[in-house]
Amino acid sequence: MEKAVFEKLQAHIFDKGNPWVDIWADKTARPNKLPYFSSWAIYGENEVIDKEVLEDEVIRSLNNNVVFVGLNFSYALPSSWGFWHNIYANYNVKWLLSGENFNVEKYRGAYITDIIKNVVGKNASTVSTNLTLENINKNIGWFFEEIDLLGSDSIEMFVFGTVAADLFSEHVMKRNEFPAFQKKVRKCQHINHYSKKNEDTFRKYAPAELGLIASSSTVKRWLWNIGRGTKAVR
Repeated sequence: MEKAVFEKLQAHIFDKGNPWVDIWADKTARPNKLPYFSSWAIYGENEVIDKEVLEDEVIRSLNNNVVFVGLNFSYALPSSWGFWHNIYANYNVKWLLSGENFNVEKYRGAYITDIIKNVVGKNASTVSTNLTLENINKNIGWFFEEIDLLGSDSIEMFVFGTVAADLFSEHVMKRNEFPAFQKKVRKCQHINHYSKKNEDTFRKYAPAELGLIASSSTVKRWLWNIGRGTKAVR
């Protein structure tokens, strides 16, 4: 990734002038900076990425053509929470993307984020049920801004879990801005969630869903795939 692109991501603030105190355990009114909400699939020698200044070598290894998307934060964030933490340290995601178990060259340095930024809750169904249409639209707008900052028009996106995938189908793909978004995100695939309760299913199917192992029984669940002629239904 070019350093200029990284610096735009690092500096970006959502909803300026309206700090989301509910995402912080201590109700801190700090800026809603993008690095608090995202991370990168960088493991091994460059594993420590939770800092405000990354070495140029690490920045060059970041991949703005692959994006993994979760739903939201499960718990309010501790005051020690730093940049580039989100999802990154989850042991199932690390198992999948660290390179210790599979050849993950295609996914090395991938961008990792959530689509819902300002709501905390560990039960995805409850979070989804309680989201207002107004807040859904705000978060999708912020998400479109975020993906645009990546500066790529050949993104392959992977959405973790059914609730987030349903949000894409029911809202993201029906936005007026979606055709422009789809020109950047050429493929979008629903894959299994990495949660503890879904661990067995995740470890059984996610490697095949990403093409890390061969499987004749795993069907890829495309939300859209321009290259294969699978497009959004609007």
